[in-house]
Amino acid sequence: MTEKKRLIVFCIFAFILLSFFLPFYHKGRKAVNTNETIRIYLAMAIARNGTGIVDRQVRDYGLPLDRAEKDGHIYCDKTPGLSFLAVPPYLVILLLKSLLSIPTPFYLVVYFLRIITIVLPTVLMICFMLNMLKKYLDSRIAYLCTTVYLLGTLAFPMSTVFFGHQAAAVLCFLSYYLAKNAIEHPKPRLLIASGLLGGAGIVVELPTLLIAGAIFILLAIKLKKHSSMIFFLVGILPPLAVLMFYNHICFGGWFQSGYAYTQHYFKIVGIKESGFAAIFHPPSLKILWHLTFSSYRGFFFFSPVLIFSFYGLWLWHKEGHTTESIILTGLIIAYFTFVSALRDWPGGWSPGPRHLTPLVPLMILPLGAAAQKIACLRNNFGAKTIGGILFCSSALISIANYFLIECTFLYFPWGVFNPLKDISLRLFLNGKYTFNVLSFFGLSDWVGVILSAGVVAAMITIFCRVGWRRILTSPYAKLVVLLVSVGWFLLVFHISPRSTLQGETFLNIVYKINGL
Repeated sequence: MTEKKRLIVFCIFAFILLSFFLPFYHKGRKAVNTNETIRIYLAMAIARNGTGIVDRQVRDYGLPLDRAEKDGHIYCDKTPGLSFLAVPPYLVILLLKSLLSIPTPFYLVVYFLRIITIVLPTVLMICFMLNMLKKYLDSRIAYLCTTVYLLGTLAFPMSTVFFGHQAAAVLCFLSYYLAKNAIEHPKPRLLIASGLLGGAGIVVELPTLLIAGAIFILLAIKLKKHSSMIFFLVGILPPLAVLMFYNHICFGGWFQSGYAYTQHYFKIVGIKESGFAAIFHPPSLKILWHLTFSSYRGFFFFSPVLIFSFYGLWLWHKEGHTTESIILTGLIIAYFTFVSALRDWPGGWSPGPRHLTPLVPLMILPLGAAAQKIACLRNNFGAKTIGGILFCSSALISIANYFLIECTFLYFPWGVFNPLKDISLRLFLNGKYTFNVLSFFGLSDWVGVILSAGVVAAMITIFCRVGWRRILTSPYAKLVVLLVSVGWFLLVFHISPRSTLQGETFLNIVYKINGL
């Protein structure tokens, strides 16, 4: 198979996996989140009425829990960037409805907007990710790491819902990709495009301002002509101007936000403050623990393979790429610290620490450096064998974790401190699976699970087998990897964290929804 055909096949597999087996919304079998609903309402309101007021959508489709209220009107309480991106495809849907007289129920609108604004951009980003990795790594290691990104990180569940996190991840990664190219070939159009994408990422998810700032610092240090930085700023300013104009029109201030008028999260938890005082609180070591290694929202608990990114950053430093290593390490620390300072740091009902999703693709390049190094190690004192077992075990565990989440129930609620056991494994073992696109056509839910497992297995077999062989050379290592992976889920079964009244209540709701 030629490299071009390999890339095409990889993208087809990725598109099929994310499109046909994503959680589907249809009548009583709901797989849509209130977070998605209010974002889609805003896209509809802009396309139909040229306004940010979603009163008409609320009358037509119902009042979502997530919303902002001001002066007797209802608005989207989220950053509007994803809704902006959804306006053109929604206009196409309206045009097709008008020309062909086809019905467009809300659940189909949700599905097509997910495909166009989340799935397709993610598949496009994967192409650029592979291209970047192959500049520095063996081709098979590049495919291995890209597959791990797609299947074994937050990218998997976040690519199948209409949340802003994965769209922001795509925009920020492409901004970084173009910035790297601009360092090698300093052309104004590359810098403008990088700034434009970075600015668009901020409009989709405000915390990505940290990523845009890191890219700016990287360019400031690496570009030979510092005056070229003006082109990056030229690109980043228009999206920010659009955001400020939207804030002014809807909420009466250039720097005002829908979060200041939200009617959902703050009222539930009894927060009386408003504005930024309601959004932030002091970070703590306890929250950082929950964001990193706990079974509740642990970034490295659900994706342990990403721990190797730090090994890759250390390798960058040792190999002379100190500037980029320091900047990315600082960005990771800053992002975790920022998210820990959010009152809603768990992400509400969320498949892991979803606020960290935009950070994930930037950690794949150092992850690739770590995998390449392990593949090239000599087996002195078993270093290569041990490294290979740890890397492959953690990669397999990461993929298994998110596959379980994707095919059962995406929305881990507040207060359920071992959701992988109490929700994913419980539902999976009881045959309660996600209502997916195939379910919509009359097939049983388990058919989609089996077919999606087949696609995952095919991707691992076709695109990871050679890479894993180069990392895992010992004849007995595969058995050890399998035993470690099984041991992981036995460990998950035996984790008994503290329970809360809120968590027990939400857990009972999930069981009731799924007929347990």
